[in-house]
Amino acid sequence: TLMLKPNTLIRESALQSFVMALAVRSSFIIHFGNSDKFKLKWPNDVLLNGGKIAGRRNIWINGGMEVAQRSNSTTGTGYCCVDRWVINNNAGTITKARIDLNNTDTGPWQDGIRHALRLTNTSAIGSGAGDYAEAYYRPEAQDLAKSGWTYDNANSFITLSYWARASVAQAYPATIKMGDWDYWFPWNFTIAQANVWQKFVIKIPGHSSMTINNDNGIGFTMWINAYQGSSFFGSYTANTWNAEVSGKMFAGSTTTTWGTTASATWDITGFQLEVGPEATAFEHRSFGEELSLCQRYFEIGVHGNYGNVTGGGVNKFYSQFKTQKRASPSLAIISSGENYVSSVGIAADPSDATLGCRIQGSVV
Repeated sequence: TLMLKPNTLIRESALQSFVMALAVRSSFIIHFGNSDKFKLKWPNDVLLNGGKIAGRRNIWINGGMEVAQRSNSTTGTGYCCVDRWVINNNAGTITKARIDLNNTDTGPWQDGIRHALRLTNTSAIGSGAGDYAEAYYRPEAQDLAKSGWTYDNANSFITLSYWARASVAQAYPATIKMGDWDYWFPWNFTIAQANVWQKFVIKIPGHSSMTINNDNGIGFTMWINAYQGSSFFGSYTANTWNAEVSGKMFAGSTTTTWGTTASATWDITGFQLEVGPEATAFEHRSFGEELSLCQRYFEIGVHGNYGNVTGGGVNKFYSQFKTQKRASPSLAIISSGENYVSSVGIAADPSDATLGCRIQGSVV
C-alpha cells in the first residue's frame, strides 16, 4: 500500500491512482509482453486475464499446508492432520504427516512454501479394486459464487495449480465434483521422475448449466489420490465436464504401483485456485490470517473459570469462539481440571451456536 498527499484538487485526486495503475500495466507489458492479457478496471485495478494482480486471488485455504491444529503426524482418517483436508484410506496403513521443506525442495521452496502434506504407504494398501488412499478438499459454495468466475460461461475459467512429488513415478488421479450440480471434472497428473517436485496447472471452464448456490454449503469436492482402485474409474473424459455416472469418479484407468510399494511416499502442496485461465505465483498470507481462516471450521480453545463457589447448583460460563463458525459445530472436551465441580460439560450457546459455547459443571 502506498499513501500519498498530492498537492492537487480533491476532484483530481482519483486520477493519481489510475495513473499509477497505467504505470504498473506498462511495466508488466515491458517485462512479460502480450498487452492483451493486461487490462485496467477503474479506478486502479490491474487485471491479468480478468483476475486482479493485486489483492487476494487464492480461494483455497491452507493450500501451503501451514496449519495443522489436530496433528502433525497420524495414521487416523478424516480431518486428522493439516487443516481443511480430509485424508482417508480403507486398506493398509497410511501415515499422514505435515512435513517441513528445505532448500533441496526445488520448486515449492523458491515459491516460499515451507510445508507439504505427505502420505506414506506404511503398510502397503495393495491393489484392491475398491481400495483407496485419498485426500480431498471442499471450498464453500459462496466463495466460488462470489469469486468473479462466470461459471455458467464455457469461456470463463478458474485455474487450479499445485505442486506434487512421489517416490513412485506414475500417473495419479484427481477429480472435482460440484456440490450443487451433478457433473464431474476429472484429470490425471503424471509424476515423470521419482522424488522430484512438479507443478501442475489445471484450467477449469464454466458450463452453461452449472449451478453454484450462494451459501455455506459445499462448492465442490476435489479428490487427489495416491491410490485409487479400478472400481472408481469410468468412461469419463479427462479435463472436461462429464455428467455423473453412478459410482464413478475418475477418468482413464488405475495404476497400482504406488499402492503395492511399501513405504512409498506421496507429497502435495502449494494449492491455489484463482479466477482466470492462467496460474499466477503462489499467494502467501500471514500465518495468523491462515490460522484464522481455518478456525472458521475448527479450533482448539483454552477456557476456564476460577473463583470461590459455595453451595450446590451448576456453575456456567460462556466462551466465545475465536471466529464465527461456518455452521453449528460439534463440541468436545479434550481435557479438564475439575476443582470445585464434579464434572465438566459443554453445550452450544443457545442464542447462536456459531459464535460460542457454554461450559458448565455441577458444584461440589
